[in-house]
This record gives sequence, C-alpha cells and structure tokens, in this order.
Amino acid sequence: MPYHGPLVFGPAFRGARPAPAFFLRKTQAFPGFLLLLLALTPSGACEILEPESGVEATPDPGETKILFIGASYLAVNDLPGIFEELAVAAGKEVFVARAVRSGYYLDFFAQDPGTAQAIRDQEWDFVILSGGCQTAAYPETHHFIRSDWGQHHPFPALQELHRKVAENHPETELIVVLPWAFEDGMTWIAGQADDYFAMQERIRGNILEWAASLDLAVSPVGMAWKTVLGWGVPQHYLHMSDWNHPAPRGSFLSAVTLYATVFQESAEGLDYRWLLNQTDAEAFRRVGSETVLDSLSVWNLAR
Repeated sequence: MPYHGPLVFGPAFRGARPAPAFFLRKTQAFPGFLLLLLALTPSGACEILEPESGVEATPDPGETKILFIGASYLAVNDLPGIFEELAVAAGKEVFVARAVRSGYYLDFFAQDPGTAQAIRDQEWDFVILSGGCQTAAYPETHHFIRSDWGQHHPFPALQELHRKVAENHPETELIVVLPWAFEDGMTWIAGQADDYFAMQERIRGNILEWAASLDLAVSPVGMAWKTVLGWGVPQHYLHMSDWNHPAPRGSFLSAVTLYATVFQESAEGLDYRWLLNQTDAEAFRRVGSETVLDSLSVWNLAR
C-alpha cells in the first residue's frame, strides 16, 4: 500500500502533548535537508532554530514581511526558503518567517500559543496558511475514511487564524494555499474511487468556498500542480515516493505560484532555478505565474 502519512512518527501521533511550533527568522534559504532531518527526529519534537550568525531576526525598514504557517508541506525542501530566493532574484526586499510543525493540521496552529505569538511578533504584510489535502478535500468525512487521521475540519481553524491575524494587524493579507491532492487520489483506500484529478477538484471547490466566506486570498498551488500532472509526466514527478509530500520539482512549482500570488507579477523572467534543470524551471515559472495571473478574480486577488 502506498504511504500517504505525515513525516513525523514520534509521540505527537500517539496522543502526547504537542511540541511547540518552531520558528525560522530571516534565514538565507535554510537547507531543506536539515529541516527534513528535524522533522524526522525520533522524539517527534521540533527544535527552536536560531538565525544564522550575523543575520538579524527583525525586519529592516521597507522589507515585505511574510509569515508562513503550516506543516511538512512547507518544511520539506524548505518551501519558504525557495520563495525567498525567488523574491531576492526579482530584487524584492523580504523578511520571511516560519511557524512550521510537521505532522499537524491547521486546527493545531489555530490553538497553538507559539503560532499566536508568531502572529503577534510583527505587523505582517502577508500571512500564508498551508494545510493538508485530505481535510481540504473531505472536511466532513476524512475521519470516517481513515480513522487514524482524526477529525480536523479546516474551516473553524481558518476562522480562528483569520481572527487572530486581523486583530494583530487589520492590513495583513491572509493567503490560504490551495493544496495538491495525493498523487493517486484516494484509490489506495478500499471503497474510495476519487483519483488525483477528482480529489483535486474537491479541494478546489472547498478552498474557494471557505475563502469567499472569509474574504481570504487563495494561492492556487494545487491547480498549478494539476496543469503539470496533466502533461502525462512520470510517476513521482512532483510528489515524493510517499505519494503525498513535494519532491523538489513540486516545491519549486509551489514557490513560484506563491511568488505570483504575493507580488501579482510573473516569475517567468527570473534567473533562479534552485535544484531544477533549466527546462523544468522555465516551464514551472511559466505555469505557476499563469495559474495565478490569468484568474486573479477567481483567487480573490483582484482588489
């Protein structure tokens, strides 16, 4: 059976008290492999990571301040770090911080004191929320489909996080990431028929409904993935071999889509490809940018 689970197997998944989220302050593309090692620590507890020596932990005047909140979809390959390097390649001055805890759902972050403190830490220009795909696709039934997932309805969590962000700074733009579906949809579970494309459309419909009700902007990351996976690419092209988390190509495509969402401009001309070959990087910079910019009103970005 394909593995679709989280990247943490410690006490956090056996009823222990959750460890606090960890925070990375203004690093320079913190190595993704190190974040992955931290996510895989045997205890399941994430460490507090300090900035690199000589790197300030507070934003400089004029920097765009961005806080990422989420779990392993952000931690694997350090998606915020890729986003930051894209922004730097475009000549942007950005301050990127993370409240990341692998293996947790949005309802954890909505109640976590550490995440609340991260929100209060700055008058953020943008807060980006990244949740899981199964709860986004099946908010009312995910805990029946797989009882070990538990019940984690995303909408109340989005409401609470929206409230906290607005109370801290009403001008903050809250962006919810539209996640990608499992590579094989739900077909790996007996009795479930949704393939990748069907699951992705469920995610799209629910995220757009919740975003409209809360007046949130949407970053259509999963829809950019859908375009690329529609090309008939090889297995595990965007996904890792667990059919769930992002491979390097998936993280890069996600970062490009987020870049276009935040700055509402194309990343096509940027001279940045991270670990990708030039052909893939050029194609992904185009797809991620077009997915956002061709449908600004759909993603509640035409303001």
